[in-house]
Amino acid sequence: MSHFIPTRFFLGWLFCFAVVSFSASAQMAEKPLVIGAISHNAKKHIEAAQPLADYLAMHLKSFGYTHGQVVVARNVDEMAELLRTGRVDLVSDTIFSALELQEKAEAKPFLRRWKKGVGVYSSLVFARQDSGLETLDDLKGKVIAFEDRESTSGYFLPASLLLKRGYELVELSSPGAEVPAGKIGYVFAKEMLKTADEISISSWVYRGVVDAGALSSVNWNDDKDLPEQFRTEFTVLDESMPFPRSILLIRPGMSEQLTSALKMLLINAEWEALGQIALKAYQRTRRFDELNDSVQMAQQLADMLRDILQTGLSDSGQSAP
Repeated sequence: MSHFIPTRFFLGWLFCFAVVSFSASAQMAEKPLVIGAISHNAKKHIEAAQPLADYLAMHLKSFGYTHGQVVVARNVDEMAELLRTGRVDLVSDTIFSALELQEKAEAKPFLRRWKKGVGVYSSLVFARQDSGLETLDDLKGKVIAFEDRESTSGYFLPASLLLKRGYELVELSSPGAEVPAGKIGYVFAKEMLKTADEISISSWVYRGVVDAGALSSVNWNDDKDLPEQFRTEFTVLDESMPFPRSILLIRPGMSEQLTSALKMLLINAEWEALGQIALKAYQRTRRFDELNDSVQMAQQLADMLRDILQTGLSDSGQSAP
């Protein structure tokens, strides 16, 4: 008994097979250049970094990259896993987060990023001029507002510097809670309010909800975070040394050839029209430049301050970051 397949069914089967094979091959050939970000606002960071990811992928086709992609992690641990497994190629973050990513993922510090047009920034502790507070010593028995537990300029820097100078910090349940004698109380604005940002801290200090606050020098000079009306009523009690605004890291295992090509692209992006567009979209990044000796010294100091912060909070029975 002879068997045959009608022509129309055979051709239909052949067409479907070809489509599936082509789709599978195309999917296997896709290779994204992935920029990572750590945030709870994925949409914001994807929109900001996508132009740069596309720009880099377009110029790195010889390495097999077909398109750019942005992946957002909720915290440092998630980002460390993405870097460690090669699912993120590069990520930019503050100096304290960069230190953690180096330790947890063996990520490599690569370049300095001039985020929002700034290469370095500092942390300021401030109070109302009419508060009677003139130095950090005057903060004993008072309350300072930090931004959140993951903020470099709004928590890590000011808290570690206070501890380094011998002050004892105590976390409070609310701004109005009693501060133990001789100690400095602190609260996190983002844990006290449903929505909070830098202007929440400046508003609290202005209205007398807390005695002092901590902001970065960038926020201090931004009227959206600190209105001029507030600034004229404030006095700066102390300011940290300047630290790199943001450190760009690359995943472990990246080839020397790709590393060199990526570095050249990023450093020269400010001089190329499409590169300028991508940098501006990437949170008004002005440029990327080399990690010089001063940046490396700042990293060493940040590592020391982090140890001070962890030790100081552990000694007081509080959870260290």
